[in-house]
Amino acid sequence: MPGLDDPILNSNVAKTWYRRGPSFMPMRNTKTLLSLTLGAVVVGLAPSSAAADDFAAGSLIVPMDTTYQDLGMFEAYGLVYDLLRQGVPVRWVIKVGKGYNEIDFMAMGTDVRTGVAIAAHGYRGGPWVIDAADAAAAMPIIEAWQAKNVNTAVHEATAPFTGDVARLLVVAPTIAMMADGNQKIARKYMMAAKIPDSVGNPMWPDSSPDMLDPLELAGPTIDSHSDGDLFDEDGDPVYCQFMSMHWASTTRRPTPRSSRRCASSCSTRPTCSPSVRRSTRSRTSSRTDFSSRPRAS
Repeated sequence: MPGLDDPILNSNVAKTWYRRGPSFMPMRNTKTLLSLTLGAVVVGLAPSSAAADDFAAGSLIVPMDTTYQDLGMFEAYGLVYDLLRQGVPVRWVIKVGKGYNEIDFMAMGTDVRTGVAIAAHGYRGGPWVIDAADAAAAMPIIEAWQAKNVNTAVHEATAPFTGDVARLLVVAPTIAMMADGNQKIARKYMMAAKIPDSVGNPMWPDSSPDMLDPLELAGPTIDSHSDGDLFDEDGDPVYCQFMSMHWASTTRRPTPRSSRRCASSCSTRPTCSPSVRRSTRSRTSSRTDFSSRPRAS
């Protein structure tokens, strides 16, 4: 998988996305997509100006390098999502100014599931850290997760360490997909990470309230660019992440954008929820079939 241990690519793409706010984001690589999905609701500093934090012994580390998370990489994102969903803040640690394949920080600890000692290890790939102050709240969630996902590695630090916190994540992002016939691609990524839709369904069926077809996205008028299901009645974004896979259009025309407003709304309304959609809208029992539309080559 390209860039698996190279968060430089991941963080650069992340900075671009954070500046833009919600967008129709193309697939770069799986790890980048899932990192941005989780990072859609954040507080704190951009990677270029991250602040070094001191972490006490007892802090929890979700490694994101292939040394310790090779088989559990997808599920590691699901674990972080579950922690955020249940109110446990998570820090995304990326060393400031790091070069290709450099480590993000050094730490020693024990494997939470097996109890095996972890000698001083150079964590790389943008690992996630749960502060020692939040470890007690996180541990039952982690243990429940590992009971079903044995390949997801989590380490407990046995000595203090320091890391550059690129992002402090405080709430699970709201996620939607475009139901245009290509949603099976996005669905597979979420299913692999075991990140569910807003009603807790990990299968992301076409009937999901977060599976939006082009007509629902466009809205009832051609004059308003915010009357589709991506926005609430005030014109603010409902979702923090929208996934559109390989969308192709046979006709192109200039489209006004209001990315500044979207970026501002997402940064000030981190708890946006699909439940705030217009009450006048309802999901239809049948959808227009968009699977026959031309696809990008």
